[in-house]
Amino acid sequence: MLPPILSASKLDELEIMGRGKQNPAPPSLQTTAKSLCGSLRRAAARRGGEALAVAAVVVAIAATHDVGACATWAAAMAPPAVAAAVAYQYFLRFRVYGAWPSAPFPTTLPLLGNAVVAAPAFMRFLLREAKKRDGLFLFWPGGCRPMCVVATPAAAKAVLGSSRAFPKGEDYRDKFGLVFGDGLVTSTGEKHARARRVLGKYFAKPRLEAHAPSIAAIFDSTADELWDARLADGPCDIDVQEFFHIATLRAFCKSMISEDILTWKLEGYEARGAVAKYVAKEVSFGSNVVGEHMLYNIPMSRAFPRVRRLAASCAAVRRQVFMPLIERRRAMVRAGAAPDDCLTALVASDGDEAFSDDDLLDQLVTLVGAGHDTSAYFCCYGALMLAKHPDVQARLRAELSEGKSEWPDSLLKRVVMEVLRLYPVIPMVTRQCAKATDLVDDHGAKKRVPKGSRVLVPFFLMNRLPRLWGDDAAAFDPDRWLPHQRAHRSDGVMLASQGFLPFGYGGRTCIGYALALLEMRVFFGRLLDRYVLEDVPGFAPTIKAGVSLTVENPKGIKVRFRKRV
Repeated sequence: MLPPILSASKLDELEIMGRGKQNPAPPSLQTTAKSLCGSLRRAAARRGGEALAVAAVVVAIAATHDVGACATWAAAMAPPAVAAAVAYQYFLRFRVYGAWPSAPFPTTLPLLGNAVVAAPAFMRFLLREAKKRDGLFLFWPGGCRPMCVVATPAAAKAVLGSSRAFPKGEDYRDKFGLVFGDGLVTSTGEKHARARRVLGKYFAKPRLEAHAPSIAAIFDSTADELWDARLADGPCDIDVQEFFHIATLRAFCKSMISEDILTWKLEGYEARGAVAKYVAKEVSFGSNVVGEHMLYNIPMSRAFPRVRRLAASCAAVRRQVFMPLIERRRAMVRAGAAPDDCLTALVASDGDEAFSDDDLLDQLVTLVGAGHDTSAYFCCYGALMLAKHPDVQARLRAELSEGKSEWPDSLLKRVVMEVLRLYPVIPMVTRQCAKATDLVDDHGAKKRVPKGSRVLVPFFLMNRLPRLWGDDAAAFDPDRWLPHQRAHRSDGVMLASQGFLPFGYGGRTCIGYALALLEMRVFFGRLLDRYVLEDVPGFAPTIKAGVSLTVENPKGIKVRFRKRV
């Protein structure tokens, strides 16, 4: 439970204080304040919500609309609120999570937790902590409550393989729900199972192979438009993000919903291809925003300017692009002229499997958003690694030209797995512990996850741990995937026994992983056929862990391109 000073009943007191008072604040400020109040109320109502003393003072401002009363209340309540929150944090640390190792003071601060130390380089901080611990340890994102970090393969599989003990929590749905609504990523139970039943066959590998020629054609046409004019006068340093986001977005829409996104229109973006660039940019932006709010448990309140921007762009695309698209497809279904694809399957579902308009919009936003963003970043990092390792690039180009890339242990497959290891398309996932559960660390010791705990499974961290991958875990070495170099054979790209879970694990495994692998194979083939990739001296991307492994602009992901002759 929350300390009494931060309870929902205290919020009721604040609202009573504000009743009947004239509000001198501008309407826009009132709207922002009410949004904050609502978000914090929901956080406080949930067991373990991070409504701290500072948040309580903000709620006072939102509830009373009276600066004088707020100042009086804040002066009286803030010190005991802070004291209560700190006491609660230390109670959790030493009594509830006593068996879990945690970074000591000053790395872990009262209320601020590890946020001050970790914020500049979150992934580096977690990796450093994981090397000191036994695979299970605490991360304090700020606030009273910690996250249980699960960075050992057996425990990660136990968490991801049990949706009853470790479901996606309400905070997961609240934050992703701003973008995806109740789509495939956020839905649970029968609703999630129904969507997978309807969509599953369209992501089967044999069916996807038929799309390889059109995906190659999309790569070539996008490269002709975005790259070749810049390379006419010789080699050029290019940030590859825009290209791969647009190319993967076009490939997904053409393959899965039979749409040419270059023809889509949106108010203010009427030129051919403008909507594709806009959607690709906003999806990447949204990945950053949602990831940060998930990690640090920040409410997805429209009081934050970045959340307002994300909500506005989602609403515009849903209303002006996706709803007309759904109506057009309904007309095609009625006329018997609809293509056999994901969108038709969703629109044509009836009876118990029928989807409402809101359901259709949620599923379509989820498919288009999640269906290209992760693949785009993978291709970006793949191009970067090939540029930094010209020997691997030359070997791969030779293999592709000789038609050997389909061999079971081909270099292409090894390069794909190595890029996925170092730059996983899903860097981390969170879960909520629905019932107290014991997990086992690297030394066989049991640690209990208390009910209600937030759990973090960081794939990017497990993929770089020396105890799992050897002393060269941070190095790019596709040959580590040769049969004689690994203890276990893998099935496709899954090597779960060693903690390699690039597309998740269990019933929530990414439905689109086969399409992502196909895009990687086709794009790499066309890329190396047309260009020589070179390292940009002194360049290193600044990577951020969002929903995908995003990068910090304006640095981007730069590669020097030279046209092959």
